[in-house]
Amino acid sequence: VVLNWYDVSYGYAQWLPTTALGGQRLKGIWHTGLVAFGKEYWYGGRVLSSEPGNAPFPPGPVRSTHLGYTLRTRDELEDFLRYELVPRYTREKYDVLNHNCNHFSDEAAGFLVQGCHIPDEALMQQEAVMSAPLLEKLRPYLNNWLSGFEASGSDADIDDLMPEWRARLWPGDLALFAPPGNHHEPLLLVQVSNINTWKGTCDITYFESAGSRSDVHL
Repeated sequence: VVLNWYDVSYGYAQWLPTTALGGQRLKGIWHTGLVAFGKEYWYGGRVLSSEPGNAPFPPGPVRSTHLGYTLRTRDELEDFLRYELVPRYTREKYDVLNHNCNHFSDEAAGFLVQGCHIPDEALMQQEAVMSAPLLEKLRPYLNNWLSGFEASGSDADIDDLMPEWRARLWPGDLALFAPPGNHHEPLLLVQVSNINTWKGTCDITYFESAGSRSDVHL
C-alpha cells in the first residue's frame, strides 16, 4: 500500500510568505491518493480510481510513501469504498480544510493496514494554516476546484467499477425473490435487512397470503 503525494500548488507553496499562512512554511499543498492492487484511489468530489501516478495534478506525484502491506483483497477494499466511503465523500461534503482527499486516504489506509495513518504532514496540514488569511480567501475557490473532478480517460468512478454493484441491495430495499429449487411458485416481494457484504448473506422478510410474516436468513 503506497501513498502518492501531489503538490496542487505546483511548487509555489514554498515561496508563499509565512505571514499569509499564519506563520507556517509549507513544502507543498498536498493532494494524496492511495495505491493498492494496481490502482490509485482518491477523492476529488467523488471517489475515483486511476492508474497509479495519473491523478490530474501535473507533473505527477512528487513523492511516494510506503505505508505497509495489506491482508485485504481488492473486492474487500472496493466494497468498503462503495458502502462506507462513497456515501460520505461526495462533492457536497468536500471541504479543503475539514473533509478532503487526505482524510479519504487516511480512512482507506486504515482499512487496508490495521492501525495505519497517513503522515501528519498531509493529514494535519490544514490545522497548521486554518487561521491563515490567505487560505480563508482561497477556500471557496479551492473547494470548487478540488471537488469538481469527474471520471475521464482511464479514470473510473468507484461507484461504477463493477457493474454488478448497480444490482446490489441496501437495507430496507424491496426486491423480488425466487425461493431456491421452486421454479413454479410466483416470486415473493421481500424486504431486505442485515446485509453482510463480506459473507454474502442477508435477511429477508415477506408476508404470506394469509397475512402471516416470515423471516428468512440467506
